[in-house]
Amino acid sequence: AATKGTPVAGPHTHWQPKQTKTAKNVNSCTYDVNLLNSITEDFYTVVYSNVDSLLNKRGEIFTRIGQLNPDIIAFTEVKAKNQYYEPLDSEYEFPGYEMFSNIVNSKRGIAVYAKKELNCQVCNVFRSNFQESVWCSFVSAYGERVLFGCIYKSPCSTPENEELLCQLLEDNEFQSYDKVCIVGDFNFPDICWEGNWSDDKTSKFIECTRNAFLIQKVKKPTRHRQGQNSTRDDLVFVIQI
Repeated sequence: AATKGTPVAGPHTHWQPKQTKTAKNVNSCTYDVNLLNSITEDFYTVVYSNVDSLLNKRGEIFTRIGQLNPDIIAFTEVKAKNQYYEPLDSEYEFPGYEMFSNIVNSKRGIAVYAKKELNCQVCNVFRSNFQESVWCSFVSAYGERVLFGCIYKSPCSTPENEELLCQLLEDNEFQSYDKVCIVGDFNFPDICWEGNWSDDKTSKFIECTRNAFLIQKVKKPTRHRQGQNSTRDDLVFVIQI
């Protein structure tokens, strides 16, 4: 379940993307903060990335966030794979943003940051027991109910966990919102969004997103590692009622 961090600084709405810049993940120990994924909406800017340990790159990310001034920030794999100490919540916070996370109860962790003026609230009303997701909601300047979620599915995820993910995405709770935006690392490297697919696992996931009327916006690979095929693991979904 998501929890609120200590408040620390939004404007408007519409989940109709104007532009999507594809993120590339970290190769080895190097990191280029310019590879953050920035999705510019009509009135909101959302920044998402799989950061693979936030604290190691906090300075670089902080600089990039200062340049973009996004309304919402979402990170997956916030915690390091091997931690020698448990960081304080304050170490994950960004000035001007309220933090929503599952860091305490998660192995890798998700963190969502929303500008304080959005008055976001934690949303934990879904019936699925899928654990690796964080949700928050707010009311736009136009009176629209907006839901934002960030999801992480481990590459070692079990079929049972993937079934829980599909149950989450097909939850009727989405219908109570005017706008929905979901970002995250879904780890379906062999999925094909533009053509036919044969893998039972990926076809079931695509079917569940269609049942939920989710529109997938990422068109290019987001993960590039030496010696491996580039894959589209990081996805952006929107629903407009």
